[in-house]
Amino acid sequence: MFATHTRVTLPLLLVGLLLIPLLTGCGTGRSDQPVLTDNSGAETPADDDGSNQGDDVDTDNAGEDTDDTVGEDTDDTVGEDTDDTTGDDTTGDDTTGDDTTGDDTDDSVTDEDDSVADDDTVTDDEDTVTDDEDTVTDDEDPATNEDDTVTGDDDDDVDMTPPSDPASSGLMTFTVVETIAGGLDSTIYLPDGDGPFPVVVFTHGFQLSPIDYVSYGEHLASWGYVAVLPQFPGNILSSPTHAELSDSVTDVLDWIESDPTALGGIADSSALALAGHSLGGKIALLVAAQDERPDAVFAIDPVDSGPPTGGNAVDYPSVAPELMGYIDAPILLVGEIQNSFGSGFTPACAPAGENFQSYYASATGPAMQLEVVGASHMSFLDNPFCLVCLACPSGTDDPVVTKSLTREFMTSFLESELRDQDWPSAWLGGDELDGLETAGLVAAQMKNGF
Repeated sequence: MFATHTRVTLPLLLVGLLLIPLLTGCGTGRSDQPVLTDNSGAETPADDDGSNQGDDVDTDNAGEDTDDTVGEDTDDTVGEDTDDTTGDDTTGDDTTGDDTTGDDTDDSVTDEDDSVADDDTVTDDEDTVTDDEDTVTDDEDPATNEDDTVTGDDDDDVDMTPPSDPASSGLMTFTVVETIAGGLDSTIYLPDGDGPFPVVVFTHGFQLSPIDYVSYGEHLASWGYVAVLPQFPGNILSSPTHAELSDSVTDVLDWIESDPTALGGIADSSALALAGHSLGGKIALLVAAQDERPDAVFAIDPVDSGPPTGGNAVDYPSVAPELMGYIDAPILLVGEIQNSFGSGFTPACAPAGENFQSYYASATGPAMQLEVVGASHMSFLDNPFCLVCLACPSGTDDPVVTKSLTREFMTSFLESELRDQDWPSAWLGGDELDGLETAGLVAAQMKNGF
């Protein structure tokens, strides 16, 4: 009896000894072995299943430090309709930021491929990710397939980053056409696209033309604005009065508004701004004082005075201070003070009391004035040394920098007023403006809730 029992027990003991490592070892990789998250992108030999494993983190990319967390009851990092099995189909280089594998992959988690440590243990009964349970939806925990970045209602920084530097060209291509707009020969810059795009009517200075402001038209179009640059008729001996020029610009607005196909059917006449330089700046403000359609006015060194030979108040009405109270639209006035006083036989090109500071002082609506330090009246032109430009003494500025600053604030202002963007606030009273003032490039003032 003893010998028989010994023969039966010894094999059983041997079998038991063989089963011990199997019974205790099958669970390793599930709950007893830490899963390593590799944030460097290097291959990690700790787990040979191709998942995004690393060196120091004991979780499966779960918790507060990941953008890919889905739901409240699972720590499995998945994107929308994304496979948690991170093998050959995982995008990226084993990094944790982007593990989306497409829309048609399987969301199930296998025992081998999604093993986690401690509280992140995945069992078939507890936390298996299925299409019905943990699929990310727009209403629950939206994520994009591009980079698994989760967005929500509390993301207040979406509008705070400009698509590009507002001083630089935008991202759009455009087409330039010559046509008659409201009775005036005009150069029009049309963004390539279906639109609708906001409209900016930009009027030139005395004895100048749209060709002196090509960079402004191109810049506006590249940022997705329809830019209309009309040519005022006349010459130095015979020119329309300021009242007639104002009426002509009003005709341009009527033309844009009445014929949707006039600008290729892509213009949004309900989002309209007026802009102009020198005489053109005054005309823009004069139109805004008489017409409620403009949503914003951007005036570059506007001059309120009449022609050198004088003129009556009917034909050459003064806007500042007489008509500024009629302008409700926000105004940004860019200017200089180098040419505010004449020298010798040279008259002031933008006389004190008639320049951008005078308009700002009498503005009753939201207004900002921006002095470009050291600029001259002609620094704002594409060619500040044109024949007519020689009548105004040069400034101490670099005209290239002056034009860049002007376009920078023009873009920021229009993006704020016509597109209701938030990021321009950095230029219209925030850090960007502070930096430029500290650098001695500009000096700004704001009032009336600008």
